[in-house]
Formats: sequence, C-alpha cells, structure tokens
Amino acid sequence: MTQTRHLPKGELSVLNIGLDWADWLETDTITLSEWTADAELTLSRKQNTTTTTSCYVSGGILNKTYQITNKITTLDGKVDTRYVTIVIDNQSA
Repeated sequence: MTQTRHLPKGELSVLNIGLDWADWLETDTITLSEWTADAELTLSRKQNTTTTTSCYVSGGILNKTYQITNKITTLDGKVDTRYVTIVIDNQSA
C-alpha cells in the first residue's frame, strides 16, 4: 500500500514527520525504517517503534517541492514505502 502526504514547510522551520503503519501492519511489526530525501533537505532524529516511524526535516529552498521516502521492512519480511511531499513556502515559518 503506497501512500502520499503533502505538507507545507517554511525555509527555516524544522518539520517533525510521523507515519503510523499500524493499520497496514495488522499483527506484524517494523524491524527496519529507512528515510531518504532530496539533496537539499536534511533528515535527522530518525526513529521507529514497532508500528510508527518518524524523522525531522530541515532545509529546502523557497517555492521548491521535495519528496521524502520512508521504506520499512517488517518482521515477517514485508516491504512497503510511503512518500511525503514537502512544499517550501514562506507562510509556514
């Protein structure tokens, strides 16, 4: 199940992104979470529990749109990816 979310972010703000995978996982659990982003963004504080993933996003250039990817692997060996689109605007400082 691939999902996409769209979020605004100010140039100087740090955005905390969290994804809840519980419905998709059912009784399975997350064993690995990998976050990637376009080069102009910085990802930090990457964390996960058995059902959620999160990271902090900073950087970006005004009026640009970026994609962040979160790929998980579960205890049962399932792999899935969710995408977050970040739009840098001056209203979200």
